[in-house]
Amino acid sequence: MSYQQTVKSLRWLAFNFPEVTPAKDETDRLSNCIHLYSTNGAAAIEKLTAELRQCRNELCLRCEQYKMAHKGACDGCRWHKMPEVGIE
Repeated sequence: MSYQQTVKSLRWLAFNFPEVTPAKDETDRLSNCIHLYSTNGAAAIEKLTAELRQCRNELCLRCEQYKMAHKGACDGCRWHKMPEVGIE
């Protein structure tokens, strides 16, 4: 499952298990827990995905051969071969 699919699934859970305030019984408390954990989990995955993209871009900038990528300079680079974030 890709990052995007995981985030989408967690957002679906948060939507289908709304936060109930005030919680009247165990079912409401369980719904609140599911909502809280799935919302925070999706946000954490999105944050880490953005950090991963930023780190990858920084590595390409340090190499300075990315400017010649159209001529094949990045063909042997392990960072260039890394799949795009969200695709497994």
